Amino acid sequence: MKVVGVDLLDKIGKIDYLFTTRNGPEQFGGLDFDRKGVNDPKVTRSYEAAADHFGVAVSDIFVMDQVHGARVTPIFKRPEGEEMFGRMKTDGVVTKIPRLVLAVLTADCVPILMADVKGGAVGAIHAGWRGTFEGISAAAVETMGDSFGSRAEEIVVVLGPAIGPCCYEVGPEVAAAVNEKCKSGGEYLSETEGGRFMFDLIGLNRSLLREAGVPEKNIFSVGLCTRCRGDLFYSYRREGQNTGRMLSAIMIR
Repeated sequence: MKVVGVDLLDKIGKIDYLFTTRNGPEQFGGLDFDRKGVNDPKVTRSYEAAADHFGVAVSDIFVMDQVHGARVTPIFKRPEGEEMFGRMKTDGVVTKIPRLVLAVLTADCVPILMADVKGGAVGAIHAGWRGTFEGISAAAVETMGDSFGSRAEEIVVVLGPAIGPCCYEVGPEVAAAVNEKCKSGGEYLSETEGGRFMFDLIGLNRSLLREAGVPEKNIFSVGLCTRCRGDLFYSYRREGQNTGRMLSAIMIR
C-alpha cells in the first residue's frame, strides 16, 4: 500500500508511515478510507489493512474531522474511544505518543507527513487550498516547536499524492486570496484563457515550509497527481463528491 519507495522518512528508524492508493487486495475490491462511510465493509477492511501495516489495532488510528482550515493541534494524551475517530475539528495534529497513528484523508488536497529527526515528534497535516494560504504548513512547524521543542531545521517532510498544477484550475477569487495571503503565492499561479489559473498547491506548500525554516533537502514530494492517475488515486475533481478517500499516516514505533 505504500506508494513512496525510498524517501527521507525511510532513514528515520523510529518512524513508520503510509500513503495508500485506491487499490488493495483483490478480495477487498480496493481501498477506501472515507470517514463518512464508516459502516461500509470496504472501509472497515481498509482500516484493518492500514492497522495491520503499522502493527496496531484499528482503535490506534487517529482520524481528524478535517474542516479545510489552518488549525494544528498537539496531542499530549492518547485519545480514547470515539475521540479517535472524527471528533477533533482540526486539519493538523502533532504528537510524541508512540504507537498512535496520525491519519489524513484526501482525494486531491495535499497530505503532509512530518517527523522531527532528533526530537521524535511527528505530524500529519491536511492542506487544501484554504489551509495552504492560511499557513497550515508553517503552523505545523511552529506547533511542533512550541509543543515538543522541535527545530525547523531538524524536521523532515513528505508531501503525498495530490492534485498537480497540470490539473488544478481555480478561479480569480482563489488566485486573489493566494496572492493576498502569501508573498510568494503568485509564483505558483499560471493564468489561462478566460481569467482562470492553474495552481501549484504542492509547490506553494514547499515554499511555505522553506519560509518556516525547513531546509529544502528535508522536503520530499511523491510527485503524483491524483486527478491524472485515476488508476491509482481517488480525485474529487475527477469523480465528484462521492469519490473515496486515500489515507496518509505516520506513527512513532
